[in-house]
Amino acid sequence: QYHQNNPSEQWERPFRASYPLSTNVPNGNLIGCIVGNNLFAQEARLLPGWQGKGYNAETGVFTNLVQLGLLNDTTSYPGRFYPDWDPVEGVSWKLDYGVHTNIPIIGGAVDFFIDRFMPGRYIRNMGGFEDHMRELAPGIWMGQVYTLPFMLSWDLAIGNPTPFMINVGVPFLLFQSCP
Repeated sequence: QYHQNNPSEQWERPFRASYPLSTNVPNGNLIGCIVGNNLFAQEARLLPGWQGKGYNAETGVFTNLVQLGLLNDTTSYPGRFYPDWDPVEGVSWKLDYGVHTNIPIIGGAVDFFIDRFMPGRYIRNMGGFEDHMRELAPGIWMGQVYTLPFMLSWDLAIGNPTPFMINVGVPFLLFQSCP
């Protein structure tokens, strides 16, 4: 509860202080907690059953771990992760939820349409979002959620009609679980 009562802006400091990027690669299931107290962090906590993220360091693929009652879904909101440079934040692990259809010539337009306008599993398609993540200490990771340019949301709570990527103020912590 304590971390959920702190302003989201407070979480900017540890994220920025964790630069440069650690050489550790996230791997395995990481238990998650959404921190911060703004409207968007509160809404993110309402996503059904979010438990954290699962990473495969060999393939560069991640998923969100969702548990709904007896249903334990380890394939929710999948994507790719890789180190990426941002002119504002420097290097972070980028968690890319985007669809990659690889359709010749029109694939980019199809991917953009799917990512920005189509609903996904559990209502929201995460293709209009990306996360940036850094290791704060061994086994403790912090991430921030960004909405991509021209993203519309079916529930209209989070959208981005601008041509700029926007930090939506939903910081999260991930903890490496013991094997």
